[in-house]
Formats: sequence, structure tokens, C-alpha cells
Amino acid sequence: MNTFRSIFCLTLLFVMLISISNLAVHDIVPTKEIFAHIQLNGTEMNLDDDLYTVSLRSLALDNDCVIFKSQLWLTGIFFKVIPCMLLLWFTVALMIKLYEMSRKRRLLRRDVYDRD
Repeated sequence: MNTFRSIFCLTLLFVMLISISNLAVHDIVPTKEIFAHIQLNGTEMNLDDDLYTVSLRSLALDNDCVIFKSQLWLTGIFFKVIPCMLLLWFTVALMIKLYEMSRKRRLLRRDVYDRD
């Protein structure tokens, strides 16, 4: 039980550390700051409501978006590619194990029928 708790805590810590890059790149801003200049069909939009959206920080857009691109690669690899590769590996290992067990079961059945 202690090893499961350790694995859980390490995974949680790893995901939290990798997710810090999202906080460095994105910012939550009121929609008034972004959509204040937009008019919808010639009429101004009502922006009195407290609505918020996610925006990119100016730091992420500096130097040809290097920080933003590296954050996308980092999260893409750790949260998409590695889990997909692990899932593929576990699936193939499971299929191999099922094939081996099926073969052993057929051999056992053949032995039982041969004795009768």
C-alpha cells in the first residue's frame, strides 16, 4: 500500500511541475480588455458583464514565441506522446500474454482429451 501512495505522490508532483509552464504562458484576463474594440454587426457589444478568458502573456510572445512553443512541446510530449506510447506498450504486452495463456490452455485441454 505504501508503494502505491509513493507512486501517486510522485506522479502528482511530476504533473504539477510540468503544469507550471502553463501558468507562465497563459493569463486570465477580462474580456473587456480583448473585445473592447470589436463591434458586432455595426453595434457595440455589451461588455458590462464580468466575463473572463484565457490569453497569452506578452512574455510568451517575445523572441519569436520561443517560450510558448517550448511549453507546447513540453506539454505535448509529457501529456500526450508518453501516455500514448505507454498505452500501446501495455496493450501489446497484454495481447502477447493473452496469446500465451490461450496456447497453454489449448495444450492442457489436449492433454485432458488424450487421457480419456
